[in-house]
Amino acid sequence: MNNQPERKKILLLEDDSFFADLFRGLIEEAEFECVWVRSISAFWQTFDPREFIALIVDNEVVGGSFIDENNITRIREMTSEMPIALNSGFSQKGVASKYKCEETNKDLDKLRDFLRKLQIYHTPHK
Repeated sequence: MNNQPERKKILLLEDDSFFADLFRGLIEEAEFECVWVRSISAFWQTFDPREFIALIVDNEVVGGSFIDENNITRIREMTSEMPIALNSGFSQKGVASKYKCEETNKDLDKLRDFLRKLQIYHTPHK
């Protein structure tokens, strides 16, 4: 019987395997489990707001642009509070503020900060 606590899961949407490996390493270093998908269709087949504690999404992926009204609106209808990092290589300030997302823009320091906040929030307090 495994007595280790189950690691919290983060869903990573990134179609570039170089960046996916880099980001997965940071996620696992922060002691979260990373579930990586490459396309919008795979994202919707995998996403369950009860299973994941956060999302890290790139915009331009297989299947088109993720950050369009339909995808973000759909996520926010399912879960209004789930932390989302917009990890595109360009600014999405309007989308980020409208949909309560954090911009990380493939910046490793910003992504580490996002993960640190998750660690603080999901660490049991005694």
